[in-house]
Formats: sequence, structure tokens, C-alpha cells
Amino acid sequence: MVNKSELKKMIQDAEMVLVGIGEELESGFSILESSQIYEDLKRKLKAEGLAEENYEWVYPCLLQQAEKESEEARLLSDFYLELKDMLGDKNYFIISMNMDSMLEETGFSVERYVQPFGNYELLQCDRACTKELKDAGEMKKNVLQSIRNGTELLASLKKSYCLHCGSEMVFNNVNAGNYLEEGYLENWKRYTKWIEGTMNRKVCILELGVMLNYPSMIRWPFEKLGYLNQKASFVRMNSVIPQLTGELAGKGISVRTSSINFFLER
Repeated sequence: MVNKSELKKMIQDAEMVLVGIGEELESGFSILESSQIYEDLKRKLKAEGLAEENYEWVYPCLLQQAEKESEEARLLSDFYLELKDMLGDKNYFIISMNMDSMLEETGFSVERYVQPFGNYELLQCDRACTKELKDAGEMKKNVLQSIRNGTELLASLKKSYCLHCGSEMVFNNVNAGNYLEEGYLENWKRYTKWIEGTMNRKVCILELGVMLNYPSMIRWPFEKLGYLNQKASFVRMNSVIPQLTGELAGKGISVRTSSINFFLER
């Protein structure tokens, strides 16, 4: 077990800090359902006599706004700000399993993290007829304006379509039927190069809330790095499965709690 001040010292003593963020810290659609923007959407749909199931495609457009409005999201934001403060000016890199925009919203440099499963910032052709990606900002802005501007109608909203084949444009993440990895590959190259630089360096490895759905993304690589690097320290924080492998016995630290509770000392 380790407390917050001890973890902070581990980070300060390290030359490099690797952070893995998992599903326990995901800002998902549950946040949307508890936000004011979702209530505004339902009210506008009712006022225009529109069926909600026909407008489910706008939900992802509202997630970033919901992250600013719900209590659950505020706790997540506070967690990320605490993490950012703890990392300070350290040489760090973050790999996140999640598709939300919390890292961006809380001021982390885009060159310091990677989201291999994509996010809701880019659009791609549903058929992947082209590898071209489009910024989703304009579409999200139009959706928000239609909901909160009393003079604009939701019924006038139009989906975005591929200029090449006419297929619907979808968000560039793993929920797309033909996910284009080009959206994160540049940052993935930065990440792998950063990992190469950890050899024989004093590295603090923090695995926060990572489950077992995709162990090859964070769990296994982190364990391997922690085992092979004799100068590494390893902390696994998880409210459900904090157990360590035998190879990390004596080196790794297991903390059975949620990262939010730990960092915010709740």
C-alpha cells in the first residue's frame, strides 16, 4: 500500500513517468445522461415533436459539453488536475484506454498522451473508402447551437457525409465499423519512441483503473517493462483487480481503491 504523499515522492524521484489510464476512469455516456445538455436535448425534441431514437446520432456530439456539466465529470476533471499537478514538469507519457476528452480539457499536452481507441474529435468515412479524417468540431458546434438556440430547429440538423462515396461520416474510434488507426498513429510513434528511451532509466510506472478487457494494450506491456527494468517502480491502482503478477512481487505496489478516491483523498 502507498499513500498520496509517498506516491508523489516516487514520481519526484523518477527520471521518467509512464501512466496508463483505464476504464475505471472513463467519461462515458452515463455522464451524458446526468448532464444539463441531455435534458435540454430531450426538451427540444419534445417541443418539436421529434422521436429521440431518430436523434441518437447526436449523443457523441454532446459528450464534451456533458463533461463540463455533470457532477461525475467534475470529479474526473479534479482527478486529472491532481494527476497533472503531481506529474509537474516530469518527463511523462500517458496512454489512455478511454475515448473522452478529459486529458485535453484539463490541459495535458497532446504530444504527451495517446488514445489508441480513438476519440470524438475526428470523423472518418463509415466505409473507410479514404483515409482522410475530418475535424468534428463544426458538427458538434452545430448540434449544440441547435439545442440551445431557441430559433434553430433540431429537425434542420444534417449528418455529415463522405465527399468521396456519400457514406455517413462517423467518429474516428473503435466504435466505427471500419476504424481508421491513422487518427492516433502519430502519437503512437511518439509513445513507442518514448518507451525506447526508458531503457536503464529510473521509471515510475502508474497503472490507474485498467481492467482486463484489452490486457495487451496496457497491463501486459506495463508489467513487462516493470519486470525488465531493474530501476523501475510499479504501482497498480484498481478497485476491482489490483493483484500483481509473481514477477513484480517485491517491486510492485498494489492499491485496492479507485484512482479518484486516492488522488482526491475522498
